[in-house]
Amino acid sequence: MQIHSKPAVLAVITHYRYEQWLAQSIESLLRQTRPPAAIVVLDDASPVPPVDIVRRYPGVTLLVASQNSGSYAMLQAVFDATDFDSYMLQDADDWSAEDRLAVLLDAEQRSGADMVGCQVTTLYDGLPPEPEILYPEDARGAVLANPTFHPILMATSVIRRSLIQRVGGLSTGLRFGADSEFIRRAIFAGRVINVPQRCYFRRVHGAAITRTPTTGYASPARRQLQPLLRRSEEHTSELQSHSFISYAVFCLKKK
Repeated sequence: MQIHSKPAVLAVITHYRYEQWLAQSIESLLRQTRPPAAIVVLDDASPVPPVDIVRRYPGVTLLVASQNSGSYAMLQAVFDATDFDSYMLQDADDWSAEDRLAVLLDAEQRSGADMVGCQVTTLYDGLPPEPEILYPEDARGAVLANPTFHPILMATSVIRRSLIQRVGGLSTGLRFGADSEFIRRAIFAGRVINVPQRCYFRRVHGAAITRTPTTGYASPARRQLQPLLRRSEEHTSELQSHSFISYAVFCLKKK
């Protein structure tokens, strides 16, 4: 595996109707001690695209979808159309510590990992707080010990392009939950780790996709998705001794 001393990283902010928080999210990436090569905001066809907000930041690119199809479809389109070494993900209602990219790239280069996440500090906006999750250093080992455990928060991570290509990309037919499905494939196709530092600030609010009545954790739409994710969990032990490709073909739900 070739490890570049200065990998080219594209920072990607996924956005839909989070205009009140977008500026903070962008500015946290512009302040990185190890700057990304480029920053792009992916707007999933918001009623009013955040043109005026992004215009304040020269060098930040705004891409607007022609129709609302979910952030995973837009992310995969960017993965397909670019050739950066790695991608730094971030949700538009969240923000990063100034050393986040430096910490993640240092861990990537020292460990040879293909995907590196970090610990999270959560701000609960109008919702009761919940205990913070401690994400394990070894994501694969954590899932083998407990197949239902979510071992990394994808939005905190830097992901190598080679890993994305190896697993066949995101399941773009899923409007939500594709992060969990991707992670289940990624941990058996490469090395996925978390660093102990809290470099990511997550905002949890009533309009978040995991909290709204239509797409939240308790919604009917989420319940319909559970059989696929459970099947993913059931295949965890099989993946230790069987071909990864057969499982990837089963999981991918491309449009």
